[in-house]
Amino acid sequence: MCVGGSTVVNNGVCFDVPESVLERWRQPDLKAALPSEALRRSSSEVRRLIGVATQDKARPNPIVGRLGEPPFRAADADLCGCIGCGYCNLGCAYGHKLSTLIKVLPDSQRATDVRRDCDRSFHGRLQILPECEVTAIRHRDRRATGVSCSLRGGGELEVDAETVVLAARAIHSSRILMASRIGGMLVGRGLSANLGSHMTAYWSDGPPVRAFDGLQMSHYLDDGGSDHMVETWFNPVMSQSLVTPGWLDDHQHNMRRYDRLGCLGILVGSTRDGNHVTRRRNPINGAVISFTPSTADLERLLTGLRDAGADS
Repeated sequence: MCVGGSTVVNNGVCFDVPESVLERWRQPDLKAALPSEALRRSSSEVRRLIGVATQDKARPNPIVGRLGEPPFRAADADLCGCIGCGYCNLGCAYGHKLSTLIKVLPDSQRATDVRRDCDRSFHGRLQILPECEVTAIRHRDRRATGVSCSLRGGGELEVDAETVVLAARAIHSSRILMASRIGGMLVGRGLSANLGSHMTAYWSDGPPVRAFDGLQMSHYLDDGGSDHMVETWFNPVMSQSLVTPGWLDDHQHNMRRYDRLGCLGILVGSTRDGNHVTRRRNPINGAVISFTPSTADLERLLTGLRDAGADS
């Protein structure tokens, strides 16, 4: 756990919501879908806020040059001046990943301070509370009035607020709403997720690939006609050893070829039938989910893996 959450320990790759998904969200059975144009405006503002840019200037994952056709496109990500060290999933030692910790929170603090200095009637401030867990949203007459929190070192904290923004992603947002008795039986139902797997390739000819020497997820393939996405991907040696195929001698043989290996990751969006967040707590990650991929979801994932094998 860290201030900034998944924006610190992830790749920062950002995609706009596809038109096909927006169309599905407009279906009458969902009832709560935002107007498409409003969602597009919000996405554009978020991209500006977090500093999203196309990573065509960053050092690409070296396997891109070995893949040939079809062409892979440079990914959009909230990275600036990436040097391609390949350690994105372990944070960024160079400060080039524009995580919430590096960009959004400091920018917001500065903007608040500037406004307070320029406007004597403004008394607002931004205070960051690490190791503080929101346990419930307080509400009255169908309106949020603040949050209740638990401090890691012990003790409780209550924050009064005119506006509460719940942004704990799908699983923990649902858990907090349940704990707050907000939303009734709809909360946590219809949980969807990205299903992912990877294809490891070995290039025996030519110079070593050195897939670790570049941006971890620099390019992607999305032809618009398939319902899966293919991304370039690789890991530092210890992380890659956990996902490289083989046991014992076979695994050792594969890892000795580390500089000639590369990976393509496959993503498909799951269906939501029967999946849900439960009300129980988990001592490790704080939440429990019931999630079973459908046969159709797994078939689409297998189709993506076959395509990745053909691309490799």
